Amino acid sequence: MVSVIIGFGLIGFALSKFYQLSTVFQIWMILIWIFFSFAYQHGKKKAKQRFIQFQEAITYMEQLLFTFQEKKKILGSLLDIQPLFSDSPMGEVIRNACDYIRSGEDGNRGFRGANELIEEEYPCQRIRRIHRFLEHVEEYGGDYEIGLRALQEDLGMYISRTESLMQEKEQIRKHIAFAVLIAMLICGIGVHFLPSQFQTGSSMVSQVASLVMVILNLIMYTVAQQRLLSNWLTENDMKVAAYDLRDYQKVSKSKKKSGIGYKIAYRRSKKVLMREFPVWVLEVVLFLDRGNVQMALTNSRPFAHPIMKAGVDELLVLLEKEPHSIQPYFDFMRCYQISFVQTVMKVLYGISEIGGTKGSAQLEALLRRNQLLSNQSEIEGNKTSLAGMGLFTLFPMLTGSLKLMIDMVVFIVAFLGVMKWSI
Repeated sequence: MVSVIIGFGLIGFALSKFYQLSTVFQIWMILIWIFFSFAYQHGKKKAKQRFIQFQEAITYMEQLLFTFQEKKKILGSLLDIQPLFSDSPMGEVIRNACDYIRSGEDGNRGFRGANELIEEEYPCQRIRRIHRFLEHVEEYGGDYEIGLRALQEDLGMYISRTESLMQEKEQIRKHIAFAVLIAMLICGIGVHFLPSQFQTGSSMVSQVASLVMVILNLIMYTVAQQRLLSNWLTENDMKVAAYDLRDYQKVSKSKKKSGIGYKIAYRRSKKVLMREFPVWVLEVVLFLDRGNVQMALTNSRPFAHPIMKAGVDELLVLLEKEPHSIQPYFDFMRCYQISFVQTVMKVLYGISEIGGTKGSAQLEALLRRNQLLSNQSEIEGNKTSLAGMGLFTLFPMLTGSLKLMIDMVVFIVAFLGVMKWSI
């Protein structure tokens, strides 16, 4: 840490010499860079911690799914994977979870409380989903192979997407740092190309402008660093907003399908639906081995986004009246006219009516299509999260241009002064 502070202080000193600042401004420049070093180190430390936590969570989920396939018991699976985390915080959390189960505090269902201990330390939607599935298998048994494969494939896609997002964010951060460096160099180079009598470095106005330009660029970099600093475990978790439900209600209940308000609500709610529908479908699939389709729909409701919750409520009401009719499935989110949604609901109806081997085949096909849609939806969400970050690379150009303009004004004033005296 000390070496980093010294290093940033030396950068400030070199830059102050490069800009030909006075002693007072040199001191200020050094202090500014030293202060920036603390913000920089804090961001780097936090990024490292979150990356380690992400890696631990990924390893935990991968190994838990793999081990459970053989052990079929949560406690046995946790005990098997615990040695993998002997030197990490995850190891301590797993030990506490195992102790909780063995204590018998919650009887035969102690694994639920144990899983909650892990979820508190690693708040990840996928960890919660895996835990719920394994809890059901241990408690009720049944055919869980389809659900297990679905979770493994979903996890694999999630890892790939997140690692790609990490690389993109790191690339953006490097581009911003490069833009700041270039802007500072260009602003300083101009000072050395002027004749001594016209140099702007000695001007109070120019020195203040140099200091302000550096401060603004460092603040911008710090803000960008914070924006790019992600909690990888919760980055793609379900996002809930009150206006999402209001938009859906406006679209579904509006008799007049026109107007600016309706179109805005339709566009926003459709975007949310495209993001959350695949998430909900996976929840439904994981509940399907516990009973029929209607029961799976009911059980999936607590874990759904408010928009999906509202749609499921409407569907369940219609199914109570017409349990064997395809019409309630046709009417689900019908106002959005999304072909994939309609296809999925037809498949769910087919499973509810056919069941058995044919139903399992349909379920497998549904899962594959849903995972592709979910993957694409989350990729688009990642792109949206990066939208606008490229503007940070333009900020140094703006501050640099303003600094050069000020130097130009100072130069013109100095030039006119010399010309006046020569006349």
